[in-house]
Amino acid sequence: MNGSRAGNSATSWTWRRPGSDALEAAHRRRPSIVLLDIGLPDFSGLDVLKLVRQLQATIPVIVITGTRDLRIAAEAAESGAFAYIPKPVSVAYVENLVAAALRGGSRKPLS
Repeated sequence: MNGSRAGNSATSWTWRRPGSDALEAAHRRRPSIVLLDIGLPDFSGLDVLKLVRQLQATIPVIVITGTRDLRIAAEAAESGAFAYIPKPVSVAYVENLVAAALRGGSRKPLS
């Protein structure tokens, strides 16, 4: 799924469900940011995070998950996630994190 945000032609997004598709897209397109769900059908989201960071360490990755497992949050932090957000998420909060990441802000405390 592809699209662009209304009113902002400079912003585009691509939706990839399987981790393998996401990795291929990240390699081909070199995205400005990655929003990553931990629960992927074919990979651990943490493995995808590590592979994206190996591909290009400067890509900020925001991890979104349905679990509040502190071990997963710690591993995401150790693997270089910009932020870790447990679901349910506030769209406004995610938008603010994305804006901060794209401005080159410092990593957020992982909750």
